This record gives sequence, C-alpha cells and structure tokens, in this order.
Amino acid sequence: MKLKRITAVLTAAAITFLPIIHISAEPRQEFQTEEKQYVLIMENAAAYEEAVEKIGDDIIEDTSDLSEKNVIVANLDNSEVKN
Repeated sequence: MKLKRITAVLTAAAITFLPIIHISAEPRQEFQTEEKQYVLIMENAAAYEEAVEKIGDDIIEDTSDLSEKNVIVANLDNSEVKN
C-alpha cells in the first residue's frame, strides 16, 4: 500500500514539473537571430562604401540610383544593426 502511494506521488510530481522543464529549455528571445529588411541612408560616399564592405552579401537591392544617393537595402539581424 505504501509503495502504491509513493508511486502515485512521484508520478503526479513528474507530470506537474514536466511542462516547466520544457518551457525553461526554449531559447531566450534575445538570442534569436531573426533577419529583417533595413534601408540605410549614409551621409556621404565614404560612409556608404564602408557600410557596403561591412554588410557584403546581405545587400538585397543594388542599383545605380540607390548607390548615387548613398542608400543601402539589406537583410540584417539585431547584432549586425548594432554594429
């Protein structure tokens, strides 16, 4: 009888705490790297060229009209935007 009670209590505890363990294992919001589309307007040609070198392959629109106006359209994640 005592063994059945211990088994029941342990089973109930395991069922109760199972969802908590699952929730805590999910990645935190700040570490997710979701890319978004940004339009960057540089003050001058030098700043534009420096940004083009840093961004590289993430530039999605590269036309002469945009480059003449020092405008970059790129897919960037949060860490790239801060830099």
